Amino acid sequence: MYGIGRDSGLRPFDGSAYHYTSSEGLLGIVTSCQIRASEASSLNDLAEVERGWDAVKRWLSKQHGSRETKYLRRSIKRSRRDPKHQVFVLSGTTARDDANQWRLYADTGRGYAIELDASVPLNVVSLAHQEDAAGGRPFGKATEFVTVAPWHHVLYKKNDLDIAMSALASYTKSEIARIDEIDDDEEKEYGAEVLDQETSDELALIAHLLKTPGFKGEQEVRVVARFMWFGQHVGYRAGTYGIAGHVHLVNAGASDAYALRRVVPSPSTDDARERDFVHPLAITGVRLGPLLHKGNKEAVKAFLNANGLRSASVRQSKVSLR
Repeated sequence: MYGIGRDSGLRPFDGSAYHYTSSEGLLGIVTSCQIRASEASSLNDLAEVERGWDAVKRWLSKQHGSRETKYLRRSIKRSRRDPKHQVFVLSGTTARDDANQWRLYADTGRGYAIELDASVPLNVVSLAHQEDAAGGRPFGKATEFVTVAPWHHVLYKKNDLDIAMSALASYTKSEIARIDEIDDDEEKEYGAEVLDQETSDELALIAHLLKTPGFKGEQEVRVVARFMWFGQHVGYRAGTYGIAGHVHLVNAGASDAYALRRVVPSPSTDDARERDFVHPLAITGVRLGPLLHKGNKEAVKAFLNANGLRSASVRQSKVSLR
């Protein structure tokens, strides 16, 4: 959805997003042309995600019993109860050279900060082929689609939630009224399905963008991806909080940033350069961590050149870490 109006309270971001990572992370992201979005339950700040959902539910509980409010409450119950509705998050920051980011996310200063052009939309590449191995049949239509919200600023202010939820409630009210006026049964049913998907997506986005004001210094921006059915598209790995799912995001090319889009099928080759979907990620620069030797700069330049990123800048951190 992500199109309820310019006064939605959400703040899309189209500048430079910095993703801090290790040496292994940089190698994997550049050579595969993919970047991971992690299952929300595996985030370092899982408590913040839970508080986000709680804040959304509290807001709704304080509203009068309007039709749109009841609709949104039911939408939350469906989304939270049904494991098919899983959310994945890619985090970045607008802080290009930040000591805390280096310590926490970039191998304590021995990693890199990847600069991404946030105006370029992302899509999910599946782990499954276009035809499944068992029956050779294409995926059902619902399994082929994903909503990937473009980069958004995280919401830290206390009134951000009220603005975002008020806008969503207003949109929901107008859509319910519009659907009520439809005479054709099939068209009415389709309109109801679309609204259900839209409100579920928007509620998940709002809940996963909320953080308390104490985290404002992180200057965080996020991409949020959400599936109707995700099982065939998700990989798993061991993490700090146990086994966690993740999806692979790729450059969506000229796609509409706000579109519900078709998941890209798994490539038939492990060589990124031979894959049909490949557009290099919109990496505009790489910053070397403060504890890396300055001589590493030339190696990084050569590595980026070899992977089609000749225009990407390479800079050294100016932060002093001990």
